[in-house]
Amino acid sequence: MKKIATVALSLLFVVSVVFGANSDLTVKRVQKSRMLKSAFSTIGQEQKVSLEEKAIPVLNKRVRIGKMQPGKMHLRKTDNETIQLHNWVMPKKTFKSEKSKFSSGISKAAQDEGIDTLVIDFIENDTVQYVPGGILVLQVISTDSVLIEPYVDNGDGIFDLTTDLLITGPDMEEEIWVIDGGEDDETSAGDGIFQITLNTGDLEGGAWFGIQGGTIFISATEKTSQNQGLGVCYIDRPDENTSISGTVMIEGEPMLPAANMVVVAFQKNEFGDGNDGPPDVGFLTMTDDTGYYLIEIPDAMRGEFVVFVFDFWNFYPGYFPDPDMMSLPVMGEIPDVNFVLREATETIYGYVMDENNNPVPDIRVYAENGPHYVEDTTDASGYYVLPVFPGWWRVELEEDDLIGDYMIPPEQHLEVFEDGDHPADFTLYTTNGNIQGNVSYQDGTPVQGIEVEAGIWLGEEEGGYWTYSETDEYGDYNLMVSTSLQGRQICDDDWDTTNCWNSSYWVSIWTEDGIVVPREYWDIFADTTGLDFTIYMSDAMLSGYIFDSATGDPLWNAGIHAYIKDSTFVPLPQDPYSMDVWDWTDGDGYYELPLIGGTPPDGKLWNIEVFWPGEWIPSVVDTLNVFSGNNYTQDYYIEPPVTQGLVEGYVYDKDGIGINNARVELYGPEYYETWTDGSGYFILENVEFGWYSATAYAPDYEPNTIYDILVGPEPVWLEFWMGSSQGDIHVSGYVTDAVTTEPILGSLVLAFNWEFGEPFSFFTDSSGYYEFFLKPGLYDFQAGANGYFVEYNYSIDIYQDTTLNFSLNSAVDAITDTLRGRVVDDIGNPLKRVFIYFESDTSTYMSYTFTDFNGNYEIGLVPGYYRAMFSKKGFNTEERWFNFPSESPEDPLTMYPETWVTGPQLIDVMDVPMDQGKQVRLKWKRAEGLQGAVKCYQIWRAIRPMNGPEPPSEFETGWDYIATVPIHPDFDIYNYVAPTLYDKIGDNIYWTGFIVTAIGWDNWSYWDSNIKAGWSEDNLSPETPTNLTGSFSEGAVALTWEAVINEPVKYYSIYRRLENEQLALIGYSAEPEFSDTELPGSDVYYAVSATDYGLNESPKSSETKVTITAVENVVEIPDEFALKPNYPNPFNPETTIEFALPKESKVTLTVYNLKGQFIRELARSEYNAGYQRVVWDARDQYGNAVGSGVYIYTIKADNFSQTRKMILLR
Repeated sequence: MKKIATVALSLLFVVSVVFGANSDLTVKRVQKSRMLKSAFSTIGQEQKVSLEEKAIPVLNKRVRIGKMQPGKMHLRKTDNETIQLHNWVMPKKTFKSEKSKFSSGISKAAQDEGIDTLVIDFIENDTVQYVPGGILVLQVISTDSVLIEPYVDNGDGIFDLTTDLLITGPDMEEEIWVIDGGEDDETSAGDGIFQITLNTGDLEGGAWFGIQGGTIFISATEKTSQNQGLGVCYIDRPDENTSISGTVMIEGEPMLPAANMVVVAFQKNEFGDGNDGPPDVGFLTMTDDTGYYLIEIPDAMRGEFVVFVFDFWNFYPGYFPDPDMMSLPVMGEIPDVNFVLREATETIYGYVMDENNNPVPDIRVYAENGPHYVEDTTDASGYYVLPVFPGWWRVELEEDDLIGDYMIPPEQHLEVFEDGDHPADFTLYTTNGNIQGNVSYQDGTPVQGIEVEAGIWLGEEEGGYWTYSETDEYGDYNLMVSTSLQGRQICDDDWDTTNCWNSSYWVSIWTEDGIVVPREYWDIFADTTGLDFTIYMSDAMLSGYIFDSATGDPLWNAGIHAYIKDSTFVPLPQDPYSMDVWDWTDGDGYYELPLIGGTPPDGKLWNIEVFWPGEWIPSVVDTLNVFSGNNYTQDYYIEPPVTQGLVEGYVYDKDGIGINNARVELYGPEYYETWTDGSGYFILENVEFGWYSATAYAPDYEPNTIYDILVGPEPVWLEFWMGSSQGDIHVSGYVTDAVTTEPILGSLVLAFNWEFGEPFSFFTDSSGYYEFFLKPGLYDFQAGANGYFVEYNYSIDIYQDTTLNFSLNSAVDAITDTLRGRVVDDIGNPLKRVFIYFESDTSTYMSYTFTDFNGNYEIGLVPGYYRAMFSKKGFNTEERWFNFPSESPEDPLTMYPETWVTGPQLIDVMDVPMDQGKQVRLKWKRAEGLQGAVKCYQIWRAIRPMNGPEPPSEFETGWDYIATVPIHPDFDIYNYVAPTLYDKIGDNIYWTGFIVTAIGWDNWSYWDSNIKAGWSEDNLSPETPTNLTGSFSEGAVALTWEAVINEPVKYYSIYRRLENEQLALIGYSAEPEFSDTELPGSDVYYAVSATDYGLNESPKSSETKVTITAVENVVEIPDEFALKPNYPNPFNPETTIEFALPKESKVTLTVYNLKGQFIRELARSEYNAGYQRVVWDARDQYGNAVGSGVYIYTIKADNFSQTRKMILLR
């Protein structure tokens, strides 16, 4: 199934403007499924049962654990071309039915307003054309229940079930059924008509989604007769003064247009960058045959918008848009928001094999990066390959190809680099076992269509496998699982076998249609039967809003959890809750929890936990005693969570004396460092929560590292004991062969005291002798040697001089193979005398060796799973894990120098001169301390504009990846030409921010530069228009010329002169044509020029002469009054306003600002019938120049009045 970005296709739900899903009924269905049954209360019993049967499977689709977060499910395009839009897409308030204004039939108001009606009568196809923002009536002529299915046309204008896209309701596969007399029918029951009037422009209190310039096919099917009807809605664009436009082109010489690309613009919401809350406002259109698109935006919705494109119909496989998306302020007409489709430069590839290493063909594999999606199918060898571009990608297998035959493997997340290697292999496990049970309501009624899931966790390395099944008409389910996955030993730590367990399945269901008991079953092994679930219907409700107590703002995605412990529900022994329910707030901060109450006077006591968004420690803990039949309202004000902690401690020498000026590093999710005072004390405050490691450094001491430090709400105390930590107690002994009693030269003896952190080690001499000088304490000892098994002595209390001898058993007979390899530095030079230590995961065998002069090593090992550590002074230690002899560390293994690197310095962001804009030259100084530590530089661009060259103190934004620049050993200064978000226009500067990141050779280390911004400018004029021709007819001169195609043109300027005069500007045109009706003489000369969106004007064209053979005083008379859009718009310094008069009239033309304040009266006189023009020079009534901004101009002529907006950009 094709996976599509959630935000992008959520906008397609605007199709509901043409069917009843936009009524309050849908809002109820989206909010809580418990409302579904009452919504169809007026439908006949037979239809009601049918609708409930169809709804139950939908209402029980759950958010799959391990795949998605609750309430934020992804979208997919199914084999029958269905787009499924999920519950978070639909807002609490959406388009409103005009039901209150239209009580029965089409009202007189609707008729007077010319409201169009789409009639589906199953006889002939009806069509309507509407502009988003207007009112539309839908009529279905039938006495039967009718299934309504809307399809989005793919651009070919032909209704085709195989290519057009079916839009379903917000609860996944929910169908839209209507019937005469049903909910929201505005006509009288029994008249054979279902009617609903829809206002597509109700912007109050909710998100507004809009398709523009598209076609919607409304398919209708009668339930009994299966008769088919069709309605067609052609969606125009509103006429606004605010818009986003541009082109989508395919890279190449020449660049070709990309037609039928979906373009989405959505308004950034209050959640800001980095938060995946639902967009407040969104619009969607498609490019035309020239690659051009235009999205009109209501002026009231100006603000920050994000624009991106995607190839929904896969017309251009292997191509991706550049840039990935744009974020820009939209305060007027924003042109030249252009995208280029570029061919993928990288690939993700791999094999899909079963547990016996047999290839699995015909499995669909797909990868997603934001709105971008690619798919391939495995061949006979199980191989697939996916074209991608640099960035993070999610790769997974199509579950429909696996269910019943294989367990579904975990998805993989890959960061794709330029010129990198990106394999992603999958192992499938064949299903050969069963887990069975039943799902019923509390009265014993079976529940059909409930999705039941089983999952199993195999540790961090392999992840989790899962599968699912649906209940049949008896409520029974049968989960096909793999028995080879269960019963495996899983450990939290590969080196700590004391905290391990055997892998087993969990089984659970999820539904909005009640509360499930038990929540889930744990520790399940196939084959198993009798895992039954009971769904209890709620009889009480808790609802309300959750706010940020600091700001008073509502919180989106705040969690609320209610649970009780009640033995009457017979929970599982390991389940801490008898019954629990969760909800997450919507964009208004609203939540609803269905509960089960008790009878007076006891009730049922529910525990309430309220969570800050994304947090799992409750901010508020509450209780509520619930009685059946009651609805409770409770608002919660919660504080932002504490996310920073404190780390403190001491750095001591071996005698316990504090070390002054020792440096302490703390590294993990963030990096911190500090220095000790005279007593050895240090403190790190405001440390972000998470897992860290810490290292102490001091002159003349070996570094000391402490691992696995959890920083949380409680302060963390650390003590570092530097140096060898040697004491005065002498521990010594001999290591000998257990059979021959011969001494073993070079045996490695280790002493562990977990208080001191690092182990103490010693190699035996030729007599097998070793010795330590230790401080008092409990120690674990182990001794091993090449060719011998390890011997241990645990928990030895060292308080006086001690002798410990070790006798090792030979492992020669167990060594069946030899490991060989090579170690090099980061530029490929061999490294000699690298110490390599091997230890098996069971700690029964350890061995070591050194590399030779050429960096080579070889060593015999006992079969097993090993950790290998490669160590050399001056280089970072490398660790590898492998299963010998089937696996080995990479050959050669690369070690990297211990080099301190400071990030690059971004010096300047400069406009590229003499270009057509949209690019700047970045200049930066290389990262210091390179010496082979840095592999390349990455360029990142801020997705939000800046207000100047330097970021504000609290500048927060996301970042778009732009490019990778390889290092050059001789370069101290680097330059790169990077694309900007948009150009400077006139005096309006739009600053685009950049950052340069140095990437280490390990692909994980990185060092950022400072943030700096610059602006680009289109300073090349368009080509000169050519082939200007003119002709005189019926009192007017018609001019045409060849359109300029080398870059987008904002408008053309038309010039005119008489014999022996200079050319003068007479008007503007957005198209390559113009009609001149004000003819000054018999012979007239014309020329035209082109102006781009950077306000650069081309040279004037060659003149053309038009002879006026007989000037007749014939003026074209319009049929009706009209006020035309001014041109140009935006403008500077003047603009032309044209109006149409069907008769001689007294005209008043006035300009106001947005506050309604009078600016200037442009006309107050009698005008002849015809088309008239007035020029405004952007000055007020006193002759003063007015500032940039939006202005309103209003005409009054007889009883006609009209108002429009214009934008002045100085």
